[in-house]
Amino acid sequence: MNILIKDVYTPDALALLQTKENVNLTRSYNIQLNEAELEETDILLIRSRTKLSKEVLAKAKKIEFIVTATSGYDHIDLEYCRQNQIKVAHTPDANRDSAAELAIMLMLNCIRHSRDALTSIKANNWRQEVPRGHTLSGKTLGIIGLGRVGSRVAELAQGFKMKVTAFDPYQPDEQFQTYHVERSGYTELLKQSDIVSYHVPLTEETRYMLNDRALASISKGTIVINACRGGVVDEQALYQALVSRKIAAAGLDVFEQEPLPKASDLRTLPNVFMTTHLGAYTYESISAASRQAVQAVCLFLENKEVPCCLV
Repeated sequence: MNILIKDVYTPDALALLQTKENVNLTRSYNIQLNEAELEETDILLIRSRTKLSKEVLAKAKKIEFIVTATSGYDHIDLEYCRQNQIKVAHTPDANRDSAAELAIMLMLNCIRHSRDALTSIKANNWRQEVPRGHTLSGKTLGIIGLGRVGSRVAELAQGFKMKVTAFDPYQPDEQFQTYHVERSGYTELLKQSDIVSYHVPLTEETRYMLNDRALASISKGTIVINACRGGVVDEQALYQALVSRKIAAAGLDVFEQEPLPKASDLRTLPNVFMTTHLGAYTYESISAASRQAVQAVCLFLENKEVPCCLV
């Protein structure tokens, strides 16, 4: 069984695979797959930088199982995999703390104007050059998607004494009750929240979920946080809302195109705090994702049920 490992996986996790019999392991740090790899690989371990389109997968005649050590999976053509009996799994629990903490960091940086403060201190100025901020305490946080990460954001936000509401038509009432979150409709949430934070996968349903129409409903002065997938937000519509100050600020960790193009209009705005897709970029998250991905492969090799399968 030929197993190909792409991108970053921790050595201790990969050591588990080395104990398996009749397994040939290959490491490659070239993110995309070449022709030989496509022809020879039975099991593939990747992260989100490896794009598996229909065209790429069509050349992979032997692949039986794909594991992505990420919570997101929009880099894989799941429909093609479904049609061709290729099993796919992901690691949705691995980055729960890491991604949730980053979302809170983005909120704090926006509401306390830390970008302006850094600019001021670098220019040998002081706080008279920085807009006065607000506290998170007492504010209403609207969470879009009360799944693994969204629910953890809710827990952390409540530690700041925020009121938390959420929109998620796929979660049962028990999920809202467990995390002490008020259920809300999408438009209602946009109108009532001081901060709106997105925590959904990128699907046809969620693409451009924050668009012109949604922004027309949003309360003036709201802060928008996106730490899930760039395509969930229409960046041009967001840009216009930031310029007009309909939205007070945005904290963005993800973008429609990554790396963010040098010519992106978002780079020109003072009321945007941006990071470089750091949601899962911690030692703890990468370690947990590596371990969970390898454990999924071990279960597959043993013909046991694999958790967190997408296909």
